[in-house]
Amino acid sequence: MSSGINRAGSKDVIYHEYSHCLIYQIYNGMFISQSIENYPIDINEAEAIDEGLADFITCSLNNNSIFGNYILDEPRDLDNNEIFNENSNEYDNGTVIGGALWNLWKNEVVGN
Repeated sequence: MSSGINRAGSKDVIYHEYSHCLIYQIYNGMFISQSIENYPIDINEAEAIDEGLADFITCSLNNNSIFGNYILDEPRDLDNNEIFNENSNEYDNGTVIGGALWNLWKNEVVGN
């Protein structure tokens, strides 16, 4: 991460972390990865969904496909054609989920 940056004051961080709180509440006080016990989804996919949703909510509120400008060494761009990679982390794979939602949103398939 970029050094010397106040990440806590970034609206990207505030929106992203608040989004995790919303997701947590929707899933009855559990993170998606904790609520999959009886569902056919693995932990990597669940964590990617959680991060992708939080990135998408942030980017849609900002009306900007890039999450983390000026606070991450490698900001995440949701305007992409990424594919899921089981060897990638939840943040990289989250861009697959966030990117799909971003494409729907920018094409006004879902409300913006």
